[in-house]
Amino acid sequence: TRDRGVIIKAYPRISFQFTIKGDSEMNYKIIEKPAFQFFGIERIFDTKDGENLTAIPDFWTELETSGKLKEICMATCYETWCHAIRGYRDVGMTMTTFPYLIGCIVTPLSETDGYTIVDVPAATWAVFANEPHSREVMSSETQKLIGRVYTDWFPTAMYNKVEGFDIEMYHGLPDGSCYEEIWIRVDK
Repeated sequence: TRDRGVIIKAYPRISFQFTIKGDSEMNYKIIEKPAFQFFGIERIFDTKDGENLTAIPDFWTELETSGKLKEICMATCYETWCHAIRGYRDVGMTMTTFPYLIGCIVTPLSETDGYTIVDVPAATWAVFANEPHSREVMSSETQKLIGRVYTDWFPTAMYNKVEGFDIEMYHGLPDGSCYEEIWIRVDK
């Protein structure tokens, strides 16, 4: 028998768990793109405690409800969706903060007065696209796509991420659905 009050150790049964990753395809392409410009409205976000995962969707909602999103799109003088460019400068940034600009690519007809303008250098880009979905899940689908790029693609890719510019491209489809592209600068 065991004495009362004596510390006894118990060990749980050993078990094995397998996780299968990479079970669904990722649509991507590698492209070379000459330098271009982006214009729009910028804010600084912090990754501390995942703050950016809720603050960025709130930023989009704020610009949409205020009419600023439509103004940016109209400033291109084309019918377009707004896009976002992330992490394009290091000045004054900490290890957890980054700039995020919601805007559009500058065209010859763009009216950019009053907006922040970003010069994007010529680069090789890995471009990832997700499947079409409803606008209501756009934010979560974008975050899932970004997560998959870093957890599924980069560990096995023959490319390295070039620090700096990441771009989120949002596209609407005639049936009312949409899809996103994530553009990440890379080198071999």
